[in-house]
Amino acid sequence: MLLAINFYNIIQCDAVVGCGVNAETFSSFLRRLVAVFGEGDFTIVMDNVRFHHTTVNNMDHFPYDVKFIPRYSPFLNPCEEAFSMLKNRVRRDGVPQITNDLVRRITDSCVEIPMNSLLNFVAHAETFSNKCLNLEDISRD
Repeated sequence: MLLAINFYNIIQCDAVVGCGVNAETFSSFLRRLVAVFGEGDFTIVMDNVRFHHTTVNNMDHFPYDVKFIPRYSPFLNPCEEAFSMLKNRVRRDGVPQITNDLVRRITDSCVEIPMNSLLNFVAHAETFSNKCLNLEDISRD
């Protein structure tokens, strides 16, 4: 699954079933994201995965500032909490019988995530990011 969120809503949600995410699917996702945002002053935060770097570097035009979170730091990515909520919503109706049912459940679940949850996901990640920027230890509390 590919997901782009902000404080207020899910901006882009792609259910990737079967093949997994690769540079090609990620590039397509980013092109659609640019089509939604236009030429604004945005910072995009991404996982520090090799194909994320490669994809952004190989795009003819990517108008936004990109920040990569450190490897093995899912707590800095608010999308991880959204993924967890989405998975729970998809699973609540039992096992999907066909691929189309899974894709429909994922996309339906994306519009069901409340704004206050998105606010909390981003705020939670920001508490850790500020500590990381200040080179503070992060406890496991």
